[in-house]
Amino acid sequence: MSLRVGVAAFGLLLSSSVFSAVTITAPEEIVILAVNGQEVNNGLIPSKKNNYQVDPGNLTINVRYREYFEHLNGEHDIVKSGVVTIQTTDLKDNQTYNLALVNAPKDFSQAKKFAEQPTVALYDQSKKLVVQQTGANNEAQPWFSGNSLLARTLDKKKNAGETSIFHPNNIKGL
Repeated sequence: MSLRVGVAAFGLLLSSSVFSAVTITAPEEIVILAVNGQEVNNGLIPSKKNNYQVDPGNLTINVRYREYFEHLNGEHDIVKSGVVTIQTTDLKDNQTYNLALVNAPKDFSQAKKFAEQPTVALYDQSKKLVVQQTGANNEAQPWFSGNSLLARTLDKKKNAGETSIFHPNNIKGL
């Protein structure tokens, strides 16, 4: 009898861990590029709110500030920052966390300045600050992992001391 109870409890433990997840929510001005080094597919058309399911625990989230501005003369601009890397610790299972801009710009000129040194914060469900990061990295990030063609191309160029710029004509001798 106790063996059955033990097996049943173990089964419940395994099934609950299979479905455990953390939800990260980001507004349209924050684009999540990668989580723990794995590229995130955001699609071509940005949405107002983006929800991502990730594993609980420690995470590295790479984001970019990007905002669309329509000018009075009918022209438009898209302002974007370099990559902001946020290191989180101990995100709890079945919780929702929200990414937000700190001192978000209100107009185009403020946005251009903000994009140089963006500040992004992560808040828990009770709106308590979990982590905040200021500054962006403008270096190319090889988020493609494993044996992908792009990762090998970037690695070869980096090892040869060349600039890591991907262009189909740059692929030679793979």
